[in-house]
Order: sequence, then C-alpha cells, then structure tokens
Amino acid sequence: MKNTLGHRATIGILVPGRNTTVQPESDDMRPVGVTNHVARMINIGVPPGAGADFKIGQYALDMEGAIDAVKLAGIDIILLGHSHDSFEGGLKGGTAFEKELSDFAGMPVLVPSLAYVAAVKAMGLKRVSILTPYLTADDDLVKSFFESAGCTVVKMKALQYDTGHAIAQTPADVIRASLAALDGPEVDAILQVGTNLPTARISNEAEFWLNKPVLSVNVVGYWHTLRTLGIDDKVDGFGPLLRDY
Repeated sequence: MKNTLGHRATIGILVPGRNTTVQPESDDMRPVGVTNHVARMINIGVPPGAGADFKIGQYALDMEGAIDAVKLAGIDIILLGHSHDSFEGGLKGGTAFEKELSDFAGMPVLVPSLAYVAAVKAMGLKRVSILTPYLTADDDLVKSFFESAGCTVVKMKALQYDTGHAIAQTPADVIRASLAALDGPEVDAILQVGTNLPTARISNEAEFWLNKPVLSVNVVGYWHTLRTLGIDDKVDGFGPLLRDY
C-alpha cells in the first residue's frame, strides 16, 4: 500500500554528513505525490593500515549503513547524492560502483556520473565545459570520466575547496562568474559536479544569459531518478533537462 503523501513514489537519497545542499534542492524539485527521504553517510575516515595511495571517498563514507537506514522508510529507489566517487575509473568504474551499491541495497541505487551519461545522451551534448568545487587534482578523474562517456571536455574550472562546508557556502555570484568563464562558441553545454555546490536554481537563469544549457548535478540526479521511476513530470525553474526532457 502506497504512502498518502508519496503515493506516486518514495525516493531515498544518500548524502554525506556535511552536505547541506542536496536535500533542499531535491525537495524544491519534488513533484506532487513524490516524497524524498534522506539518510546521512557518516565519515568513517581512513581505515587502519591504509597506504599513502588510499583515496578518501566511497571507502571513507558509511554508504552501506546509510542504505540500511533509508530502506526503513520503504522507499522505491535510492539516489546517491554524492558525485565525486562515482567518477572513479571512468564509465566502467561508475557502472561497477552503481552495481555494487544496488546489489547491496537489493534495489536500484543511482549514481550521479551515470545520471549525467543519461542526460548528455538525451540532450545530444558532445562538447562540454565542467565546473567543479574540488581541488585541481580531483578534476582529472572527472575529465577522464566524461571522455570515457564520449564527451569532449573543452574547459574545466576548479573552485578548489577542501571542505564540504566551504562548498555549500559558495556565493551565487562566484558560481555565476565561474559559469561565464567556462563559456565559449565551441561549448555545447556547461556541466556542474559536486553535490554540495548550490547551483540548481542558478543553472536555470544561466541558460538564458549564456544561451546554452547549464546542467547542475543535483538536477541531473533527480531528473534521472524520476525518469527511471517512469515519472515524466516536467518541472520548471531548474534548467532545460527537467523542464523539457
């Protein structure tokens, strides 16, 4: 029997403990009859004995514990509201990562990188610029992912934050200026990754003064989740993807 408020779908969303952007942006995009249910992934740190090459990411976040917690809500699907780790290993790595989480959950767990693959395919995008909040070194794995997915990455800009809180505190004017710096006649669209960077609403306004699509990772992830559920509602105010596709 379906929930009264979530009679169309109930979506579980996993977010890092310090992330304060995914939840409000997702709730703003929620169609009537769909409810969102957030579980926070606690940072468990670097395991004892880890070598110098250990990557902080999926192994340092308690994803499995968060999955177990959010499943208590009787959800229909889970969206990972954390993009960095889903870019590891290119398209092959992202696919394996999504399968690993889905197998553990016993239900679909969608990851942001593969949501972006679906989005650029739906919109026919090939040449993109990318805004990230990461340190410059982390941009290499993002670029490699999109190239493995068939895109040409024309430009990248890293805001170079080293904490999640700093990402969430980014002023809107900084985001606008960064998107403008990534524009060019050879660019089909500008993409933004890093789920704590508050860009969902800005992506909608930027489309008009840049005269091209601007895609925010939280919009892309939520769009992909709705469409995977078979919910085709067009939602205005968050850019062309959720409005037109």
